[in-house]
Amino acid sequence: DAPIDVAHLPAWIRDPFGGAEHRGDFVYLRFAGRKSDYAHAKVLYDAFLNVRGPEGEVPVAATFFVTPEIFDALRRDGPIVMSLATGVLIVTALLMFRSLAGVLIVLSTVGVALAWLTGLMVALGWRWHFFNVIALPLLIGMGQDYGIHLYHRYREEGPGRLGVVLRGTGSAIFFTSLTTVIGFSGMMFVDHPGLASLGKVSVIGITLCLVASVVFVPALLRLGEWRRRG
Repeated sequence: DAPIDVAHLPAWIRDPFGGAEHRGDFVYLRFAGRKSDYAHAKVLYDAFLNVRGPEGEVPVAATFFVTPEIFDALRRDGPIVMSLATGVLIVTALLMFRSLAGVLIVLSTVGVALAWLTGLMVALGWRWHFFNVIALPLLIGMGQDYGIHLYHRYREEGPGRLGVVLRGTGSAIFFTSLTTVIGFSGMMFVDHPGLASLGKVSVIGITLCLVASVVFVPALLRLGEWRRRG
């Protein structure tokens, strides 16, 4: 019934923690906060990542080291990725429609939906993290597709035919959104908070992309028709 100390541990456990003379010390860290919290994990990450001893650098590893590494990568590369995505969105719209109006329609579909989503997240007290931020490329792509399909059909039908456009292409966009929402809604009820957040943000974001494409974009097109009529 005596407590187990280091001498009772097998050699394959002791050796990685000992020096050349197989002597070493174990350190137990007690956290003042959650390891999943970026601020706490970052402090430990910076303090222990490059620890050097008499025999050189000491290898340090921890599962929660992943948190600051992912957050730092998102902060470093996120603006670059978003800029590239926006550039591709603009170029695609220009190649398809050859007009500034087409670019503005596509950009407005994505921009308005993301603005609504951001405002709703602030109101609900939600934050972006490295799970739900995965939804951003999906929402940008779906918002772009919705805007392109709707405006392309509008150009085919011509002014005064918005009702036909919404009954045809609008219905297709609705059912596309519905099936995608049903797929992501299953993630909203899992026990993992990160995946549940991804499901909630995706479901709400896709719904807002739908609303932007079948409400906001047609309103812009109607205003454009009234303006041309004088």
